[in-house]
Amino acid sequence: MTIRYLLSALTRGENWIYIGRKEGLDRKEALGPMIAGMDAAQADGALRAEHLLHLRCEVTNPELLTLLEPHADNPRLMLLSVMDHTPGQRQTVNTERFESRLVAAGRSPEEIEDMLARRVEGRDPSVAYTNRRSVVAFAREYGLPLAAHDDESQEHVDEAHEDGCVIAEFPVTLGAARTARRYGMAIAMGGPNFVRGSSHSGNLSAREAAQADVLDIIASDYVPLSMLRSAFMLIDSLGWSPEKAIATVAAGPARSVGLADRGEISPGLRADLVRVSRHRDGWPAPTEVWREGRRVA
Repeated sequence: MTIRYLLSALTRGENWIYIGRKEGLDRKEALGPMIAGMDAAQADGALRAEHLLHLRCEVTNPELLTLLEPHADNPRLMLLSVMDHTPGQRQTVNTERFESRLVAAGRSPEEIEDMLARRVEGRDPSVAYTNRRSVVAFAREYGLPLAAHDDESQEHVDEAHEDGCVIAEFPVTLGAARTARRYGMAIAMGGPNFVRGSSHSGNLSAREAAQADVLDIIASDYVPLSMLRSAFMLIDSLGWSPEKAIATVAAGPARSVGLADRGEISPGLRADLVRVSRHRDGWPAPTEVWREGRRVA
């Protein structure tokens, strides 16, 4: 899970909070070695799960294409996202709420002011526009699915549709989610959001999306156990059928990125299976795992 988190974040700009040097690791420099490490581990037979790449592209980063292009032919690359975390729009349209969250996390007023200044300083709208167009062209050239991240308005979703996005990744309003659904985009929300009952940013609740029947995919969003919990909560709390609920963590994600050989129990598919039991507290937990019909855990 750590590897997936780092790879997802690495295409963001240096001014973005998750980028740069943290705990001794320069994530930008680590991207290539981490991917090479996965390739080597796969060749050695050390990986029990199949590791694929989802690169989330921060369009305000001037170095974005330099980071993205070396991995164009990597067979692991399955999905790209276009995203813009500049404060004041999309996920952080309410900057006061964003600042309050940082205060609650223990940030000082000076740290918050510096952080916001760095995330806005030097941001050239033309760079964001050019990079987005380049990522869209890249996705089309290499036949990669494209996700739109944190769409907030009708205009955002219209642009995503015109760009060929097939996934609405964490829409921040119910209106945006409904518009994306009308365009035929799959709606992805975070498992932690669903389990908690709200977005940490104060945006669209994954449960609200489910109640409005605009939820197709539950993503780990860096907390893997939240996926199974969310699926079973859809059954227990919202009355979804088991087939529909489990599809949010199996068939839904697989189909959205063109993996038609997995995601459900059906003749001719890969037989990637997970046996789940419930603990005494009611939460589901995986007990056995098979990959392509072979037990691996």
